[in-house]
Amino acid sequence: MYTLEVVKGLEMLNAFFRSGLNCTLLAFTLNTYAYTTEIFAGAIRARAARRDQGGARLRLFDL
Repeated sequence: MYTLEVVKGLEMLNAFFRSGLNCTLLAFTLNTYAYTTEIFAGAIRARAARRDQGGARLRLFDL
């Protein structure tokens, strides 16, 4: 079985990664954070695009 020496050397990490449930929860947590980050990034990009379109419509600046 493939293991990292760092994980094997630290008792806390070794105990954590031996449990399949802990690995599953870590994977779901990281996936949820990544998905949430993409949602926020998309919202920020969309807001900037709408602001630019609104400014062009009101002729506040040239695009």
